[in-house]
Amino acid sequence: MQALGDPLAPGDALRVSGDGSGLQVLVRAQQGRNLVEARFDKLNLGHGREAVVKVEKGTEAPTVSLDGKRPVERRIIKTQPAP
Repeated sequence: MQALGDPLAPGDALRVSGDGSGLQVLVRAQQGRNLVEARFDKLNLGHGREAVVKVEKGTEAPTVSLDGKRPVERRIIKTQPAP
């Protein structure tokens, strides 16, 4: 299943579930003008198993973890201020 929406913010949490191995999760989180894209891969979510994504405030950009693990890929994008 895929879901799209606004980026998460520090303090947000998200439960993800799936049925299989080799799954990937891509999370976007924003803190101020800094947008983070974090990718987690090779997830083994068997039937009924869930993983928890947490977003916490970082020094410059938010930190994102999945069941306490760091992402395999993390990209910080500087966004433009709103007009």
